[in-house]
Amino acid sequence: MDKRAVNSVETNDRICDYGWGIVLCLILLFCLSMGVLYFASSRDLNPTSPVKTVGLQMIWYLLGSLLASLIMHVSERQLLQWATVGYYCGLAGLVLVLFFTAELILFRREPKVGLRLGP
Repeated sequence: MDKRAVNSVETNDRICDYGWGIVLCLILLFCLSMGVLYFASSRDLNPTSPVKTVGLQMIWYLLGSLLASLIMHVSERQLLQWATVGYYCGLAGLVLVLFFTAELILFRREPKVGLRLGP
């Protein structure tokens, strides 16, 4: 391979330079998941509306897409600097959820308990 061809490849400092193929695959997965969610919630025994369930999920998808697009415009160096802080904040959040919901899970009198802690 020619050295000029190797050196002519530009390196990008941002992560946002993905192709449209990935974006189209994500849109297809989004539409498929909305259809599956509507089908599953329409067959559910809960009295919630399937349209309301799909609408709430769509709001979360839009918020996640907005956050992802904002993060993609941050340089890779900044992301690596904040990765450790984000990791420990996420770990602390998981531990806090465990402590604050353990009482609700342990003292529930319903027959369906997803997680039992303790004896």
